[in-house]
Amino acid sequence: AVSALKRAVELGKNPKDPKDPKNPKEDEVLDARFLLARTLLQAGHVAETLDVAEALAREKPDWKFSPTVASIGVSAALSLCATSQDKPAAQVRLKKLVDFILEKWPKLAEADDARIAQGRLELELKQFDSALKTFETVNPASPRYPVAMHYAGQTHWRFYVEGKRKPDAGRQEKMLADHR
Repeated sequence: AVSALKRAVELGKNPKDPKDPKNPKEDEVLDARFLLARTLLQAGHVAETLDVAEALAREKPDWKFSPTVASIGVSAALSLCATSQDKPAAQVRLKKLVDFILEKWPKLAEADDARIAQGRLELELKQFDSALKTFETVNPASPRYPVAMHYAGQTHWRFYVEGKRKPDAGRQEKMLADHR
């Protein structure tokens, strides 16, 4: 499927005769690029997914599926943060894509996906305060809100567990109890 979709995208970019009615229309090429991004992610090609999804979302931000393809890119970027040899570069790339989504579509559920991804990264980096603040920015009316609250709960628990591991002198029992 990946190779067929790549071929379809290539054919759409370089038509032999631009006036030929058999040439794919712009929407058909966009659809093929969207399906390519989704299929690449399903096949586990996260770096390539990120490239395709981010390029499409940035090139065509007003296209009806751009928020969705950008969200696919966020999923790929978050996976890349976990698997990349160059984790700082992957984290920067995720942050840039999250910022782009929040700027373009701040009220959509896909923006909440981006917020959750950013919070998950902060959670993994043990930036607990920042992660909590990020999860709390998810719109309570969003269908993604329960997921954000799940991760907020995980963050509170991890904050508590990490705090309990510290020597007795370093503990702040009231704060730990609040997180528990």
